[in-house]
Amino acid sequence: MAFGKSKKVAEILVKPNDKSDAPMREKVEMLLEHFFPWSTSSLMDNYTPEPEDFQEFTEKEIGLVINNLKKGKSPGLDRLDYRIWTHIFGIYPKFLTAIFNLCFRFNYFPRSLRNAKVVFLQKYGKTSELCNAYRPVCLLPTIGKILERLFHLRFVKHLEELNIIHDNTTINLDLGRGKAVK
Repeated sequence: MAFGKSKKVAEILVKPNDKSDAPMREKVEMLLEHFFPWSTSSLMDNYTPEPEDFQEFTEKEIGLVINNLKKGKSPGLDRLDYRIWTHIFGIYPKFLTAIFNLCFRFNYFPRSLRNAKVVFLQKYGKTSELCNAYRPVCLLPTIGKILERLFHLRFVKHLEELNIIHDNTTINLDLGRGKAVK
């Protein structure tokens, strides 16, 4: 089921209210509530972006991130994988550069890039009736992941410029994953 390797819908064995015959919707809602409790207030509902000055990304910076992406990863709701973004950037780099610069200029991470497809993978050897027997995997839109990596690059650069990283700490950028490795 996960990562499109099977078209078969996996059976969810969680028992809401100890009912083994509960409909699929109740089972999914129980898993979602367990792993992702809903917030009653949203800080972003009334957000009005205001432009700020910042050092714009260059095509070279964006190319560095895009060309170091691990190809073949599962896409999110947008169904676009990294190979497609690599081709788009190769043909028209100004397009993605403009999009990313707008996001940073307005300090805004579009809501559509935060929507995820959640897949629950059952942990090996765990009782399938418990929520803790599953591991949620969130498949996010790949363009949002690229934007996150650009933020990460700028953040690490900022930390280095301010010299606030401890001398005993080395940060290597793993651009394929977008994480700092200590």
